Amino acid sequence: MGARKFAIINIGLLGCVPAVRVLSPTGECWDSLNQLAGGFNEALRPWLAGLARRLPGLAYSLADLFAFTRDTLADPQASGYTEVAGACCGGGRLRGEAQCSPNSTLCANRDQHVFWDRAHFSQRTAFLIAQAFCNGPAKYTNPVNFMQLAGSVSEITEALESSR
Repeated sequence: MGARKFAIINIGLLGCVPAVRVLSPTGECWDSLNQLAGGFNEALRPWLAGLARRLPGLAYSLADLFAFTRDTLADPQASGYTEVAGACCGGGRLRGEAQCSPNSTLCANRDQHVFWDRAHFSQRTAFLIAQAFCNGPAKYTNPVNFMQLAGSVSEITEALESSR
């Protein structure tokens, strides 16, 4: 239909959202769910590269939410977080057993929580993700970041060629 530029975000650590952590007696991440997400992500990268080779003019940026989330949860203090397991808004254990609603208990400082509710990132986390993917390190985007993707087609083509 004419679209040639695609910004794609892979699957994050699904096994680490509060709604899933509450299913563990200890509140740990579910590794099997994270392994499924990781397997999908590993298949996505070469598929996109092959698609770009077959479709002239196709440009893309693949953002690695899995790696970003893994790094954030591994060293939360580096990003200013004090709470990585529980949600800021919700109910029950880890505020992950019930939806966020007007009657929910809220955390004291939402900027210190990775997750806003049982399944979604907090506003601060979403901002950090956007920064990392839009103009951040190559560590989280491939073959170009979102800002480079929005740039000229010749710049993107050069970056794609050099990544092959």
